[in-house]
Amino acid sequence: MGFLTRIADALFEHELDRISRQTDEKQKRALRLTADKLKALPDKQKLQAAIARAEQRVWDCEDMEAGFAGLSDAQKVVYTVNSLDNEVANGGLCQFLCNSSRMAAPFVSDSLAAIGALEHKALFDGFIRQCGIDLNDLSSFDCDDEDAFVAQCDRFPFDDFDDALYKLKPLKLYLKRYVKAHLDAL
Repeated sequence: MGFLTRIADALFEHELDRISRQTDEKQKRALRLTADKLKALPDKQKLQAAIARAEQRVWDCEDMEAGFAGLSDAQKVVYTVNSLDNEVANGGLCQFLCNSSRMAAPFVSDSLAAIGALEHKALFDGFIRQCGIDLNDLSSFDCDDEDAFVAQCDRFPFDDFDDALYKLKPLKLYLKRYVKAHLDAL
């Protein structure tokens, strides 16, 4: 490995560490906010704080499913929609169904309805119905490695779903309004 490659790798690792520390600090600040301070935040920061609070409650449990089950209904909506949005943006709906976030899959349709993203809901429901996917049993989406994930991606027309979802309004817009209206439950 050349000298410049080692420097580039070190800089990259340093930047990842910096981002991780910033994220951890934002999470900690969000968890310390009182209800009044949460309400006083700008809308974008309210959304970030609500997401951080829900994620931390899930991640703090040894069993993420138990952590998810312990969320309030409003927190489940925030966690579910944010997980779906992030996973689809990163690797598509298939990634959402393969990763640990799939524990929220049975709540996607109701969560999309709760935030008023009805086009998104119709798209999701139609895809799940068309493909015959049982959201309560996603064990067939277990992946051990990259080849298994690629095979999963080929099972259904995930790219068509992802492309159609990208053409709709961003879910964060709906989620921001939802958070603002449900602050007391977050």
